[in-house]
Amino acid sequence: MYTRILVPVDDIGTSGRALHEAIAVATDQHATLRLLHVINERDVVGAVFSGTGVDEQTGAPRTSWQDIGQRVLARAATVAHYGGIEAETVLIESGGKPLPDLVVEEAERWGADLIVMGTHGQRNLTLLLLGSVALGVVRRTNIPVMLIH
Repeated sequence: MYTRILVPVDDIGTSGRALHEAIAVATDQHATLRLLHVINERDVVGAVFSGTGVDEQTGAPRTSWQDIGQRVLARAATVAHYGGIEAETVLIESGGKPLPDLVVEEAERWGADLIVMGTHGQRNLTLLLLGSVALGVVRRTNIPVMLIH
């Protein structure tokens, strides 16, 4: 029986599908759901250097990445709420650490007994060379991981 389910969330469709599956499992198992969003500094730096994340006149960030992360978590918590689950949320910054490490660390720190996350199901050279967050989590933890395409 699962009692603590961790769900990493972002703005990508696969994490939304994973969230819906986690809600179903949490409902069935009467489990607590924790939603995790990680601010990845590589995305922040990329947005700043590409100009997409900064105000053209002042050079300041258009919106703080913490605000964006909080909005992602709020949307996911609302989905959970409408699914009948009151979810906890946590926002962390990567600090340059690999995303799979951060997901596993949070799962272990919180005492999760299931991680539910989305995956793109990539099987190409990019995945072979770079790996994926989902694959990295599976390789780094003994906690059961449910992957949703």
